[in-house]
Amino acid sequence: MAREALPEKFEEYKKEYPDVHPQFLFMTDGYNLRSMEINAVLGLSQLKRLDDSIKRRQELYGRFLELIAPYKSLIKPTQDGNSSYCLPFICKTAKMKEQLEVFLRENGVETRPLCSGNLLRQPFLNQYKIDRSSGVDFLHDHGFFIGNNHLITDEEFHKLSALLSEYLPANEL
Repeated sequence: MAREALPEKFEEYKKEYPDVHPQFLFMTDGYNLRSMEINAVLGLSQLKRLDDSIKRRQELYGRFLELIAPYKSLIKPTQDGNSSYCLPFICKTAKMKEQLEVFLRENGVETRPLCSGNLLRQPFLNQYKIDRSSGVDFLHDHGFFIGNNHLITDEEFHKLSALLSEYLPANEL
């Protein structure tokens, strides 16, 4: 991951590949060597709270859909009724996506590329001869997400609501 490089090198990578989200910019291919057994132990210990966590995520996702409903001409809603790991924004234009994402980040809301963006744009795949024409460019250019988890507080949700109200005033619809 480019973000693990020295800060000055990371800045070089971001400038060289401006169309790839800098938090998910991979300069080389590699292996996932993160711990596995400890993750399994932690996961097993959390199973007893799974149903409550799912219920909370579903509640927050429903609130998110209500929150973006007034902006449906600018932000496309997605399906309801799941336990989504994210609150997805699929914006009407690429420019709006870029500006809204910057606005949210500048106000302390962490964002991520939707579906990892178009992975075919990653530098580590440049060495392979791959047909780069795909339908994922729309999501790459128009979508991003913020995390959804059972620990999101009402205060954080109200902050998101206030930020969207500030950035997407109803009178611009």
